[in-house]
Amino acid sequence: NKETPAETFMAIDYFRQAIDKAPDFALPYAFLSAAYAMLGSVGVIPSQEAFHQIVENSERALSLDSSLSQSHVARAVGNLFFEWRWEDAYESLMKAIELNPGASESYWVLGYYYLIMNEPPKAVATFEKAWLQDPLSMPLARSLGIAYFYQARYDDVIRMSDMQLEVMPANWYALSIKGLSMGMQGNWNKALGILMQ
Repeated sequence: NKETPAETFMAIDYFRQAIDKAPDFALPYAFLSAAYAMLGSVGVIPSQEAFHQIVENSERALSLDSSLSQSHVARAVGNLFFEWRWEDAYESLMKAIELNPGASESYWVLGYYYLIMNEPPKAVATFEKAWLQDPLSMPLARSLGIAYFYQARYDDVIRMSDMQLEVMPANWYALSIKGLSMGMQGNWNKALGILMQ
């Protein structure tokens, strides 16, 4: 839930162990794809390496179980963030939601789709729907804060950042977006203090 690179590499190791024990079980492949997407999106590993892992593992997950919503979400991530195939990403996300309307990760990625399509109000509504399904998710809290920022809802950004900072006080992203939001509200002195932490 903290999404640090060290924890993500640890998760990758566990997903690979699961695959070794049950190579025909789709879920670890889908989660492996998501882990590599996170590492590639923040520059921890080269984007080409991440892309290769996303495609390979999401396609494997889909070939093993196309009824698993996470398999479609995994493929949508590759389409959305690495291949820029917007329609394919949207179709994969709609299929995932059709298969499991209660899966917050489908709405989480759909929220980013709406941000990329420059539709912040739809992004906020979608992230809020995901948040209602998983209110303890720090990645969702971060994403909802980003969407609020795009709508200049700075008090909401600060609220979401504070929640993340309770869980992980050194969360650089929560500190950064909180500081920027305070600055956008005109309080640059306080913002600078937060940004310098």
